[in-house]
Amino acid sequence: MEDSQKRKLRDIIADAAEKRRFKDDTIQQQQNPLNEETKPTVISLLSDDDEASTEDDDEVVEVQVQVQVQVDDRYRSQIRMIANPEYCKNIDLEADKDAVSLYDLVGSINLKKTYQFNLLIDCGFLIDYFHPNNLDLEIYTINKGDEDTLILNDFEKLSYKFNIIKVDKKLNKFASHHSKMMINFYDDDSCQIIIYTMNLTNPDYKAQTQMCWISPMLKRDPNHSSEESNDALDLITENGKRFKRDFLNYLKSYEELQLNDLISNLEMYNFDDIDVQFIASSPSNKLSFNKFQFDQGLDQPGVKLYGYGKLYQILHEFNLLNNSSNTKFIAQCSSIAAPFDSNKSNLFTHILTSIVEGSKDIVKSPDHDFQTRSSTSVEPVIIWPTEFEVLNSLYRHLSGHAIHLNIERKNNYHAFEKQYDLIKQFFHKWSSSKTVIESKSKRSKLSPHVKTYCTTSNNFKTLDWFLLTSANISKQAWGKPCWGYGSNGKFSKFNKHEFQIDSFEAGIFINPKTVRLKDKDKGKKVVLVPVFGKDTLDDDDDDDDDDGSIVKIPVRLPYDVPLEKYSNLDKPWTVQALERAYENLQE
Repeated sequence: MEDSQKRKLRDIIADAAEKRRFKDDTIQQQQNPLNEETKPTVISLLSDDDEASTEDDDEVVEVQVQVQVQVDDRYRSQIRMIANPEYCKNIDLEADKDAVSLYDLVGSINLKKTYQFNLLIDCGFLIDYFHPNNLDLEIYTINKGDEDTLILNDFEKLSYKFNIIKVDKKLNKFASHHSKMMINFYDDDSCQIIIYTMNLTNPDYKAQTQMCWISPMLKRDPNHSSEESNDALDLITENGKRFKRDFLNYLKSYEELQLNDLISNLEMYNFDDIDVQFIASSPSNKLSFNKFQFDQGLDQPGVKLYGYGKLYQILHEFNLLNNSSNTKFIAQCSSIAAPFDSNKSNLFTHILTSIVEGSKDIVKSPDHDFQTRSSTSVEPVIIWPTEFEVLNSLYRHLSGHAIHLNIERKNNYHAFEKQYDLIKQFFHKWSSSKTVIESKSKRSKLSPHVKTYCTTSNNFKTLDWFLLTSANISKQAWGKPCWGYGSNGKFSKFNKHEFQIDSFEAGIFINPKTVRLKDKDKGKKVVLVPVFGKDTLDDDDDDDDDDGSIVKIPVRLPYDVPLEKYSNLDKPWTVQALERAYENLQE
């Protein structure tokens, strides 16, 4: 095709994207969340009848928006809500306070190259959020790359420089490339990593609650060495270097030649400003750790762990274990898969709880007594939307497509049914608010696709730690135990534990012991404090304690508290509920 024809097609795409940008009601309310510097802006707006008018009679109104720059010295949540303007328009105009949109993440004219890791990528959907004039942008898509997971037509290929990287060679038939993250490079040689919970599709963006973590802008490191160091790092002062090592090891685990340029490029960047830990999963047949391996709190650079093994490592290294009888361990996700033992043992209740409480047995017995507090230290809590919540959400049953729980037997396979009989006692509603106006999180009518895990010992006054991840409650995501360090059978008698992982996942761990503080606060104790509907603490919560020894760091939660347990009348949203919803529509 001649260059002029290509340019014409690209102009059509750019024009469509520009119209979409200025139709969005939130454009005038952008708070520039990724860059605190704000400047006066000139915006050209078309009247409501512009689509029906011709180019000659368009009335262009030039509006100058003067924004007053104010220095905000407050700490802000590193966990960000992904904006949903359409939901705000229909439900609550304040629901997107401090939220970030896809425009914020990929819409910069200065974006030079973006790597998009995901399960599902609709390139036509993604294109609409690029800057309309950024036509030389290079886009790399990283997923299975088949027709079920990647939508890219010839028209879209002409619009931008797409590069497809297929990463399916390590995936078995039950596994998925489930990681959701992007790595962006800008024309000033800066780089930014975003880890989030959303598939790059229109339904995920519009119909479900999503969140993200956005790294600081990373700069090239003038002291970079091309030789990989095996030196032990300080857990606190060199956390950014540990994040970099874990992140690059994850990318290398793909064993994909087409990612080598990305890895080599990232090796030249300074990660020191990152103060979270990276918890990922990568298909691995045999991963292992010893019972007391991380109790000394020392870095072990040769260890490469994923899934629940990495969570185990971090909790032990930083002594974040909590076996108090008051502790709640909260899992909030959008899918609960089959038991890991094909019986009824649930990954969350029978393994993750053991890791969090520092149990002597990492694998609980299938018949473990969860009712007796002496046998179980932490209280398992699963936040899962009810049928009523999904069917009364803004998008009703459509938002339930990506919320998966099977509770019925299939032929002679009873595991789903037996698992549900066990875990239903831990189910809590997505929202405890009676109306959307009462919702603290402002997302009570938007079904969840976000995945979060945390512990609290004081009913959400503070959090011990917080994890945002793509990993649902499944053995494919977190790992399946093979042998050792368990309560009975093949898991008993051994201090070494082995497990395997099937899928790719990515998440970040908020750790109060590595949070970077302002100079005036260094040396003080850090506590994580939940916030709702915004990224900052309330004014009356933002002050230090009377003696000034504590710094409160906000962590934004997607759900409402206090939590409300299921009543006897509440039913969870399930795959069977979705089937019934469609049957009712056809009647």
